Amino acid sequence: MKQEASSKASSWGIGETHARNNGQDSIVPLPIQKIVPEAVERILPDFIHNTSDSAKTTGLGETHAAKGGEDSVVPKAAQKAVPETVERALPNKVHNTKD
Repeated sequence: MKQEASSKASSWGIGETHARNNGQDSIVPLPIQKIVPEAVERILPDFIHNTSDSAKTTGLGETHAAKGGEDSVVPKAAQKAVPETVERALPNKVHNTKD
């Protein structure tokens, strides 16, 4: 019975996080990430709990400003929370992406 329960929990994705970077791309505490089913993690917006497989292609979770984000007046958390296209749409005087 115990093995059956463990197998079911595993099939639901319980006991692990599904956020990118081993849970680091999330504001949800890691212990909470590990006790909820994967489906619950995936319905959260990526700016709260990034489970996107395409974060690198959309630019979420990183900054595109020069000097590692230092060449911007936009807070680093905001730089990392928006897609690359939003960052690049800002004027370089505000957020220098060298475009």
